[in-house]
Amino acid sequence: MHGFSPQCPFCDRRPLSYDVATDLSTCRFCQISFATRPVTTVCYDQQYVAERYDRYETTDQMSRLRLGVLEAVLYLYEGAPYWHEDARRGRLLDVGYGNGSFIRAALKGGWDAYGNDINLTCYPGVCRQPLPICRLPVEERYRAITFFDSLEHFETMDEVRNVVYNTDWIVVSVPCPLPNFPEGAKEWKHFRPGEHHWYFHHPFALEKVFQRQDREARVVFIGHPEDSIRQKLPDGRDNIVTVALRCRDVK
Repeated sequence: MHGFSPQCPFCDRRPLSYDVATDLSTCRFCQISFATRPVTTVCYDQQYVAERYDRYETTDQMSRLRLGVLEAVLYLYEGAPYWHEDARRGRLLDVGYGNGSFIRAALKGGWDAYGNDINLTCYPGVCRQPLPICRLPVEERYRAITFFDSLEHFETMDEVRNVVYNTDWIVVSVPCPLPNFPEGAKEWKHFRPGEHHWYFHHPFALEKVFQRQDREARVVFIGHPEDSIRQKLPDGRDNIVTVALRCRDVK
């Protein structure tokens, strides 16, 4: 299989660079690396969630921080006064919601919040909804769809990309890749074969993920607010990047 490289799922370019040590293919144009043969080997169940969310005292603090970032971005670009009790917040979908902490924070903050997750365990406050892969009626569309620590877990982006049709905003948090990635990947804590299938070399690569023929998602915010809780990498580099994309029809 040495030298094997599939077609880029976003720009259709071929051939791609292939790293035999990690089995990752990379599109330098889209600045995205991905598992050449993605197979999920972890089980996203109640135990998985408990080990990654329930055990950490900072989970609820992280949810409040994420909600604050979302609302600050919307205020900055739309002028919506979110500190007012009667402010219009709208529908929100959190994809890969873990134990539901962010959804509960959003509900408390006045959002009409829902969740989508492969884990079927019931969590307080979580009303599950399917991933909106087909165009929804206007009244059912979301003000924002969030992917906190979840986008990189999908084996394929074929259906995920279509959420751009059903929301005004997409907010994503993903690991910041190493400068020389995928070289040196095995020394990076976020390189998790069988769990993480996508690695984004630059925040603007997310525009490629959600770009459709008649709909686009443009990056308007890039930051590392979660590092205030999760901390930087041991060498001082950024750990997690948060990206907000504004979705609009292409004219």
